[in-house]
Amino acid sequence: MPKTEEYCEIVAAGARYRFWKDVEVNRNFGQPVSELRLSVAEISPQGGKDWSSIRLKPRDPVEAYLAGRKVATGKVSARQVGYDANNHGVRFIVQSKVADIVNGTVQAKPGQYRKYSTSKICGAVCAPYGIGFKIIGAPSGADKIFERVSVQFGESPFDLIERLCRMRNLHLVDDAQGNLIASRGGTAAAVADLQEGRNIKRAEMIWSEAQKIDQATAHGDQHGTDECWGDECRGNSATAKNPNWSGGFRALDFLSEHTGDKRDMQMRANHEVDANVGGTLTASVTVQGWLLQEGSLWIEHVGKFVNVYSPMLFPQDKMILAIQGVTHRQNDKSGTETTLDLVLPRAIGGADHPEAKDGPSGANPATPDVADT
Repeated sequence: MPKTEEYCEIVAAGARYRFWKDVEVNRNFGQPVSELRLSVAEISPQGGKDWSSIRLKPRDPVEAYLAGRKVATGKVSARQVGYDANNHGVRFIVQSKVADIVNGTVQAKPGQYRKYSTSKICGAVCAPYGIGFKIIGAPSGADKIFERVSVQFGESPFDLIERLCRMRNLHLVDDAQGNLIASRGGTAAAVADLQEGRNIKRAEMIWSEAQKIDQATAHGDQHGTDECWGDECRGNSATAKNPNWSGGFRALDFLSEHTGDKRDMQMRANHEVDANVGGTLTASVTVQGWLLQEGSLWIEHVGKFVNVYSPMLFPQDKMILAIQGVTHRQNDKSGTETTLDLVLPRAIGGADHPEAKDGPSGANPATPDVADT
């Protein structure tokens, strides 16, 4: 049996469920919908009269808690039942509220926004679904006014939001209340130390430069206004350098998904480099339990930084990495544990923080992000 502080509890229709065969809870940048996967030996009475007698069925609203702390708000999206001569099991998938804006299309009239900020447009798109949108950290330029935004035919609410956030170099993730959060970079200080031989159960790292580029250049035009017209509005472009590549000139030119001025193009180019850096170094680190020493859940720190001390993974004494995703698990085989998906800080915009700079002075620029010692 799990410890009391490590129960997973589901609250649905006034009923509470907390005894599971296995639990998996995931939140990740780039995957806007958090998911819970839960299995139980039996949950509904035998011989129910009709479909309505089934407990925890698709579309049921759900709040999920780990160790008494809310981790997700959403609905049951799937119920899977299987049995044989000796076993009868039920498996559930719960998705956060953000799933509602991933499916379907934008319902906006007349389908165009003029002179609105990122947060105003995204908030308006989310509002009909009861989902909030918030930019955290006050990143420079994040709420810059869009001269004109037109909804593309057949575009989902999330597609529209993600398109605009690329133009502002914002990275998206949901939160425990089912709202959508946009940010650029993590916290200035690491939230925890991960150390080989102390609190790391297992780990792996991949360092790959197969798809790396030297620089990315965003191209686009700008809407004409009374203040800007003619050649001044045409052919805007901006270039961002990849600090984690020194293998020779390898340039990427692309057409921006949205119109904008040079500042818009610069943020879009920065976002492209962030995405490219994201594949340079990835690490998966598993630790025991769900909680940090001070009692918070790891999933509450997605987007923040950790210090990793692991000579078997890295030649440096310490690496500062960003938490791109968190998966909490619990089952009879592995017990209660957490897997952290770690990336270079630049992958989620962490270059905004000097503490996460791309290597100490004099370091080989091809070396992944290394903290000053």
